[in-house]
Amino acid sequence: MISAIIERLRLYKNMTRAHRAIIYGLKAGQIAIDCGANVGVVSRAMASRGAEVYAFEPNPYAYAECLKRCAKYSTVHLMPKAVGNENGKVNLYLHKEAASDQVAFSQGSSVLKTKLNVNPDDYREVDAIDLAAFVKSIGQRINLLKMDIEGFEVEVIPNLIQSGAIDLIDLCFVELHERKAPELLEKTNALRALITAKNLDHKFVLDWH
Repeated sequence: MISAIIERLRLYKNMTRAHRAIIYGLKAGQIAIDCGANVGVVSRAMASRGAEVYAFEPNPYAYAECLKRCAKYSTVHLMPKAVGNENGKVNLYLHKEAASDQVAFSQGSSVLKTKLNVNPDDYREVDAIDLAAFVKSIGQRINLLKMDIEGFEVEVIPNLIQSGAIDLIDLCFVELHERKAPELLEKTNALRALITAKNLDHKFVLDWH
């Protein structure tokens, strides 16, 4: 009970009222995807309303914690994978301070070696999945996709758009990371321009955090 209250407080702290209304407005039978689930705070919130949640978390320490926290929700399908544009193996670089607390600093891990807060010499090889292909494989509309993948969103979202997978998704909550990885600024601007050019602004909330 206490952990559930703490999680709710975290959501209230890190999200706007509009964000919370959408997450807690999910209904039984609806589909949500959580890319970068970390320890499962958002996945649990989605599942608490009965939604079917497909959650991806490549960091092995966060995944283990998420698995425990989501165990009571049979509608959460958790996979220890990074999301990308093809199936295969990728290196996941851990936060510079990860050795001091692997779970607490798991949020900063990234497949981007150049991200400012990762240690390029400390990484784990993890599985990656083609997100666009996965979306199409579900065979149902995706009511909500949340993406917090520490900079790689600038690679994954354009593929969702160009592949047509975005047509199966109602709404995307996305955290952008150009402040933590300045080299992403050009690609981030290009992503924003692509979304507007394709008349998809109504499908993207780019101020997730």
